[in-house]
Amino acid sequence: MNYNIDNEYFINVNSFKKSYNLTNIILNASECYSKMRFWNRCVLASANGYLELTIPLQNGRNQRCELGQVKMVEDGAWRRQHLRAMETCYARSPFWEHYAPELKVLFEVDEVSLFRFNTHILEWLMKKTKCNAKLAVTEGLDRNATEKAELGAESEKLRPNNYKLVEGTKPYIQVFSEKNGFLKNVSTLDLLMNLGPQAANYLAG
Repeated sequence: MNYNIDNEYFINVNSFKKSYNLTNIILNASECYSKMRFWNRCVLASANGYLELTIPLQNGRNQRCELGQVKMVEDGAWRRQHLRAMETCYARSPFWEHYAPELKVLFEVDEVSLFRFNTHILEWLMKKTKCNAKLAVTEGLDRNATEKAELGAESEKLRPNNYKLVEGTKPYIQVFSEKNGFLKNVSTLDLLMNLGPQAANYLAG
């Protein structure tokens, strides 16, 4: 079975879990960019609760173009800020020291395309969680009406303005669980930092 997902910045656990056991994961580069998606945003679990990170874009968040044409701001400041935020959130997690060097390499990739940058990150997450699905990029998607309805309804659920309200996946131990309780619908990075190799079992289950 094929599954078309949003090419999110450090994809959220909910979306990744839904596609983890499938044969093919499809990313659509020709989809029209919209500011109310997680394409240039991700959510971490911090000491103070949900922490939202946003990649600044060269033509701002209101641009009208295909996702594959969206470019990130080339200034390295936001990359350093995001990496520092991730270290602040996960330095006390069981697997920060294990994954941090590779995470830093991801942020050093000489890439300005948001779509390709997110694809690099997704490939890394798939590798680290032993996801066997094949990743494919398309510039157009030919699906029957039923598939479109099902996938469309699924993709409409999780948005930057409602992710705290949408039902999430089953709880797991997070760094600040004792203080904040379980924070749902955060980035898969959170799952990886807390569960490490066992993230594969969580996603597959």
